[in-house]
Amino acid sequence: SFFKLVGDASGRNYYRIKSKNKSYILMDSKNEKKQFKKLLEVYNGIKNLDISIPKIYSIDSDNCVAIIEDFGDQRFDNLIYDKKYNNHLIKIAIDSLIYLKNNINKNSKLNLPTFSYKTFKKEISEFIDWYYPFVHNKKASALNVKNFYEVWDSLYKNIEFNFNSFVHKDFFCNNLFFLKNRLGHKKCGIIDYQDACWGEQSLDIIS
Repeated sequence: SFFKLVGDASGRNYYRIKSKNKSYILMDSKNEKKQFKKLLEVYNGIKNLDISIPKIYSIDSDNCVAIIEDFGDQRFDNLIYDKKYNNHLIKIAIDSLIYLKNNINKNSKLNLPTFSYKTFKKEISEFIDWYYPFVHNKKASALNVKNFYEVWDSLYKNIEFNFNSFVHKDFFCNNLFFLKNRLGHKKCGIIDYQDACWGEQSLDIIS
């Protein structure tokens, strides 16, 4: 059987393929060719680590399509409010982060961008571009926007950062799966790591 899965915020499309009692995911990234290339680069750098990321079985680079491992439907956002799972999910997620940060160093062959103020500004701009208009039913004034970025620019420059840690950069419940048949931190399945970068150790936890 072959059927489309509910999409995420990206431009990718996912399909579940079932054949001979086995299940696979077809990832169609033709609308995000750059992201597809980045995902493959990061995958090749971390695939041999003792973590749970979907194995890639087949790649069509020209069409930006890949057949990958199916992690099922037990995504963290569907389970996190269940008391039976809550504390356990948080533990295995944090344990996975600890493993990643202890086993990848910036001197490795993994070619990642380094977090910067430009990256930071792009992320905090969501407050001005989306949250402020949603709450106030109007755009922020030019003066408020100017003051907002000046405050953050000043704070950013006064912090001594250490951007030497592997950062997933989108490490939240929608990108994590509970894999009940695996052991320890490997019960936490991790997807969507294509935006990984070198950054502060705490960034993924805050995210």
